[in-house]
Amino acid sequence: MKKRLLSFLCMALMPVGYIHVSANILQDSLYIPDTWQKQLEYAKNNYDKDAKGDVAQLRLLSYTYKGMIKSEVERKRILDSLLSADAPIVLNLPQIIEADTIITNKSREIRQKSFPQFEIITIRKMQELNKAIGREDLMAQMRKQLLNLVQIGFEYLELEWSYKGKKYHSLCVVSNEWGGIIYEPIGGFVLTGSTNIIMSERSFK
Repeated sequence: MKKRLLSFLCMALMPVGYIHVSANILQDSLYIPDTWQKQLEYAKNNYDKDAKGDVAQLRLLSYTYKGMIKSEVERKRILDSLLSADAPIVLNLPQIIEADTIITNKSREIRQKSFPQFEIITIRKMQELNKAIGREDLMAQMRKQLLNLVQIGFEYLELEWSYKGKKYHSLCVVSNEWGGIIYEPIGGFVLTGSTNIIMSERSFK
């Protein structure tokens, strides 16, 4: 069970970091929060206002501890809430692409940078979009994954976000035994930007 859970966590969380609003800061720092308390405080207090793309408008405002998942009935209630029709989820859009050329007396390098674009929509809207492209089983897949991910003994919180002038609330499942934040459908689903070298030329004259 532990191996399967860790495998899913790697797929679901590692590409996006703990909470994306602090992902760039974390990458540039040796500080890696090891509990959900530290992760959320770091995200809330280290808002990256200079970030490019839509992530510059996403901010974690507050979080409220709700308790521990103590029974199967409570676990099912949390799962139902995460997948309810009005629950929030991120819809990632095509990223903004920029290219920079760096020239020195010995080399020329072209770097391509990408920055996230996204909207926060409801599960209902996501279902409609996926139905339109023939992916009607998306919610069934998500429920199956969450059944493996969310366990009795984990804790949960309510997060408040600000994005493009609107406020959103999300459920966040956590467990310090498993590294802190386990599942969160807003900050945890925003794709990170990247920098890739697409051409490099060197001169040895």
